[in-house]
Amino acid sequence: MEFAGDSIYADATSTTTLEVLPVRVQGQVALQGVSDPQGIPVRFTLTQGNQQQQLDITLSAGGSFTFDTTLAGMASVRVSTPNGVWLCAQTDVALGELVTLNFSLRAGDLNQDGTINNADLLLVLFTFGTNSPQADANRDGVVNNADLLLVLFNFGAAC
Repeated sequence: MEFAGDSIYADATSTTTLEVLPVRVQGQVALQGVSDPQGIPVRFTLTQGNQQQQLDITLSAGGSFTFDTTLAGMASVRVSTPNGVWLCAQTDVALGELVTLNFSLRAGDLNQDGTINNADLLLVLFTFGTNSPQADANRDGVVNNADLLLVLFNFGAAC
């Protein structure tokens, strides 16, 4: 910063360091069919114009999460379970200082294509009675009627 001076004040020069603090994003992710999603990995994708930031996080107790980002202003925040059975969720938000976001992800997107559809239904039907983790929508260790019902109840939902 510099002031050249005038008839009243003498000239002056000053330097300072500007510290840009990251935006903190916090909240909870609820996963349908799971009472406490602690330990389940999720992926956050933040998009702002042509900038994109991707963060892989493991959920804490009660599905809580916290992360910092250098993006600020209006952005799209998407959460997904890369190796899970839950449909992604997305919201637009103004990123600034501290942002709290809560997501509720529906079970049934078994092939992780962003839609609960015939492909997911067929996956349950073809693996019915097995312990296929890809088709076990409620994570109880067996593909059965409960998994079929989750896919049917959420049929047609999209991210």
